[in-house]
Amino acid sequence: MSTQYLTVSIYEKRYIDSGIVIEFEELLKDAVENEKNVALNLSDLTFISSAGLRVIMGLGKVLNAKEGKVYLCNVPPHIKKIFEIAGFTAIFTFLNDVSEI
Repeated sequence: MSTQYLTVSIYEKRYIDSGIVIEFEELLKDAVENEKNVALNLSDLTFISSAGLRVIMGLGKVLNAKEGKVYLCNVPPHIKKIFEIAGFTAIFTFLNDVSEI
């Protein structure tokens, strides 16, 4: 049985900072309302602030309460380093591609 999931791709803004974090948070909140598992395709992400990290952590908490999961996919090396420093690699599942789910 395969896992059902919603894929959210970051491609238009290419960054998540305090200037768009409220919009990003609302987008995710609306998108996951009826979802249990979410794959974030971060292949085009060039920058993430602590506010963006907070939103992703919040998403993880929401889905964990539903016994779901967040998959962080296609994470560029310099962004993955930020996730590593923040301790996210111990919390989230990192995949090279969404197709690995």
